[in-house]
Amino acid sequence: MHQRLLDGGLVVEREPELPIVDENGNQVNFYRPDHRVEQALLVEYKAHRFPVTNDEFDLLRRPDLLGCSNPLGEPNLSV
Repeated sequence: MHQRLLDGGLVVEREPELPIVDENGNQVNFYRPDHRVEQALLVEYKAHRFPVTNDEFDLLRRPDLLGCSNPLGEPNLSV
């Protein structure tokens, strides 16, 4: 995937180490996503043994349950 992103003309970092800081600015840990694209998009790849069900996909439409803002980028996606 890394090479595909590069071939697409994107600036890509493989497994960048990103600091996690507390409210006082102290680094408490780090996060290492699979890729950071264009210094703006963090990408994580997950393997799944079987196709994702509609119920599982519906969870991705609920960013409040995942603790993030819109994980899919737009609200009206379908499987």
